[in-house]
Amino acid sequence: MVLPDGAGGPGIGDMGGTSETRVAYTVAEALPVTFAGATYDGLKLQQETEITINITIGGVSAGVPANTTAVTSTSTLARGIGYVLIDEIGGMDNAGMELVEYSIP
Repeated sequence: MVLPDGAGGPGIGDMGGTSETRVAYTVAEALPVTFAGATYDGLKLQQETEITINITIGGVSAGVPANTTAVTSTSTLARGIGYVLIDEIGGMDNAGMELVEYSIP
């Protein structure tokens, strides 16, 4: 991408970047999962994600060192359903998701 001259002043030249994502999954526990009044075989997975972003503007690195974000989440899966709970521990303000209903067509 090239940022052109404009009202904000002269253009700053080429802009580019790279990103690298590393994800590792670990089965933390096999456990029964109760969902919608029924109990299923389940797994608890731990996911560790590391994202590194490096941006260059006009040939100069804007992230010295590169910007790295680490996110750890724990997911609970139930056999025949899939994900029923995702607890995110870091990275996105500790957001999470919980399945409240599902149907199989």
